[in-house]
Amino acid sequence: YHNMALTSTGSVVAWGGNLNGECNVPPLPPGLTYVEISARATQSLGRLSDGSVLQWGDTQAYPPAGVPVLPAGLTYVSISAGNSHSLALRSDGVPVAWGFNMLGQCNVPNLPGGTTCVEIAAGGSHSVARLSNGSVIAWGLNAYGQCTVPALPVGQSYVGIAAGNMHTVLR
Repeated sequence: YHNMALTSTGSVVAWGGNLNGECNVPPLPPGLTYVEISARATQSLGRLSDGSVLQWGDTQAYPPAGVPVLPAGLTYVSISAGNSHSLALRSDGVPVAWGFNMLGQCNVPNLPGGTTCVEIAAGGSHSVARLSNGSVIAWGLNAYGQCTVPALPVGQSYVGIAAGNMHTVLR
């Protein structure tokens, strides 16, 4: 129940409910700035200018709590926070997920051969990824069809994704 805004100088302003410290934005070492932010119920995520990701707020609510460690030479290029899980996209095009996984929203499927992930979106209890070939995959809770990706006519591809609490929007 909080809000965040990223300023033009790379700092973050947060306000609203702060029961778990989700509005207590961590100060950064000199030379680093925030370049992307995302908020979920009681946590906040920030992607930094060096490609790392910070998580703050209620980091114990949905184990495993920590941001996955990156293999050497990789960075994070995108983040997205759902209700109780988080997604990040690595620089090699592989999505990773962590947090509450009772409904499979953190079980990232294997990508089809020859594809990488180019966009991620974390929903309520589902996750969505747009792939380099223009296709979309989704996993997790599908009670409302939010993981059932509509087929496109031959020659068309998806160019954008968004995930809501119980729905997914594709463009």
